[in-house]
Amino acid sequence: MMGSKPLRPAIVVTSTTVMRGDVIEIGGRHFEIMDLIDLSGRARRLRFRTGETLTMSSTTRLLATRPTARR
Repeated sequence: MMGSKPLRPAIVVTSTTVMRGDVIEIGGRHFEIMDLIDLSGRARRLRFRTGETLTMSSTTRLLATRPTARR
């Protein structure tokens, strides 16, 4: 789940631009990406802090927020 890190405005991410630490909303719940696994055809499996996974194909587009960099 999302921590208390400040977030930037939502951005569109694809399987090639999604990053660890991004937070996506699915069904009204926020999921923080903890791990990324590269699959064939530029697909990626996202593993969330909750232990759940989601596979993004190369055509999937999602809205995500990224934690701001700590100074």
